[in-house]
Amino acid sequence: MRYRTSLLFWCVLSWFVFSSVGVCQTHQAAPISRPFSADSLKTQAATAPEPLRPARIDSAVIQRTRSLFENQPIVVTYKSAPQAEPWARFHLSGTQWEWNIRRAGDYAAQAIVGSVEGNVDILINFSGFEDLHSSSPHTPTVETYYGALIGNRRVEEVDWASASDFNKRTLLIRQDPASMEPVGWGLWNRVRVRNDHSATEYSDDVVITFAMQNLSPWTDRELPAGR
Repeated sequence: MRYRTSLLFWCVLSWFVFSSVGVCQTHQAAPISRPFSADSLKTQAATAPEPLRPARIDSAVIQRTRSLFENQPIVVTYKSAPQAEPWARFHLSGTQWEWNIRRAGDYAAQAIVGSVEGNVDILINFSGFEDLHSSSPHTPTVETYYGALIGNRRVEEVDWASASDFNKRTLLIRQDPASMEPVGWGLWNRVRVRNDHSATEYSDDVVITFAMQNLSPWTDRELPAGR
């Protein structure tokens, strides 16, 4: 920035000097249309213009130029727009849960306990949820329900949804920028076992997705080559 300011100063100084003194002149020799001779050379030497002499810089011009910059200083402004990098951390108590059921009945429990922390809101999506099924042929599926709640809740507070309907649900976890404390949540599971269910293993593979919300570009744009 100092280089640009000095360059501008000398450009303005040069304009003041040469416009005020006015000693810069250009001369062009007249074309010669006859052969050279001793007399013609003497004539040309006698009529040739005097060589340019160095211009004398008037101290008053320098003083006026200095006063111009002293009265009107150069102000350089810039814009600062820092951005914080988005981040999030997830924790799950496990990636698998098992039921050991000995008789028919309606059972419910908290299957997974999780927590989320970061500086952005997190949206949890659920997919692939179905009734528990067995690999044995001609075996009926187990009626299955799910629910997801934020915080440490009781089973009576769970809003149950069938496995297929639970795929349409989401859970939004909002972060408090002031505290930045982890936010807990839980996934609840409910099954209804009937007497006609065979004594075998029932399972289902599901997917839980964590998606950051309200993101904006925070990296610098790619600069052209050579800059």
